[in-house]
Amino acid sequence: MRERFRTLMRERRLLIALLALVYTALFMPTVLAVQPKGMPIAELALMLVGAFMYAWAFFFALRAARPLFIVLTPLLFAASAATSHYMGLYRFEMTYQQLAVLTEAQGELAAAFISVKLILWVLACLVTGIALTCFCLKREIADAKDARITFICCVLLVAVFVSEVGSITQRYFPYNLLFAVR
Repeated sequence: MRERFRTLMRERRLLIALLALVYTALFMPTVLAVQPKGMPIAELALMLVGAFMYAWAFFFALRAARPLFIVLTPLLFAASAATSHYMGLYRFEMTYQQLAVLTEAQGELAAAFISVKLILWVLACLVTGIALTCFCLKREIADAKDARITFICCVLLVAVFVSEVGSITQRYFPYNLLFAVR
């Protein structure tokens, strides 16, 4: 039984699910908090489940390229931490317009919005991202099924950005950051 559990905890799909679960648990409460009051619980729960599924697909597809996974996963945790901090503080959803304002802000003005709480939150999430990346890489066993699953995840990710479904995913981390950059 113990050996079966150890083998199970080395499967890529499960490790990436753990990564996506931590990511969703860290950043989705802020997204849910900025939703309009009176939104049905079922819709909020559906957003949460959808965010987990999208995060799993994103990280799983990213894992196909090991160097990108190593670099981008911690950076995504840090960027999402900064975004979630400001979303929670100012009660807004990240859009292209907010990102454009951020990139055009002068240094002195931008520095006024940086706080110790923000720096600590970003550092904690960066360390969490690094730790989870290392954990996933150390424990993983290659599986022949992973190539097919990765291909399917990549096709779904592309479909999200070129179809009408993309407008729904703009609320979910990391997709709201990607849509804002676009």
